Amino acid sequence: MLRLDIELTRSDFRETEDNEKPPDTTASELTTTVFVPDGSTIILGGLVKLNQNKGGAKVPILGDIPIAGGLFRSISNKDTQNRLYVFVKAEIIRPSSVSAQGMVELDAISERSRAALEGHEREFQDHEDWPGIKPKSLDPAKVLEAQ
Repeated sequence: MLRLDIELTRSDFRETEDNEKPPDTTASELTTTVFVPDGSTIILGGLVKLNQNKGGAKVPILGDIPIAGGLFRSISNKDTQNRLYVFVKAEIIRPSSVSAQGMVELDAISERSRAALEGHEREFQDHEDWPGIKPKSLDPAKVLEAQ
């Protein structure tokens, strides 16, 4: 399993009408910690940008006339939604020569640990609470083979 500490920031410029000044920015942040198996892909979502603008224009005086004034007005409604999804693939990269040797060493360590554990399990299963009285076997007899 790999532990990934992820910090992601999305920043955008705001629309401004004043071209004299630099535009303001907005930011969305995502911070998370995930545990994933080697080679897995995770999807990060939640970075949504919503923009809603409502406005209009009219010809002075003529746009205020009831019913007929609609011909001299314009309405502008704008709704923009942007979603950002980030795909992260977690993978351990090892040189091929190191991984082959490392796996041999890991297998040897694993076999030594397994043998030690099985020795302790036999000792535990054979422990007599009362001298001369054979204990009942516990289930499972071998923990590593339990499903």
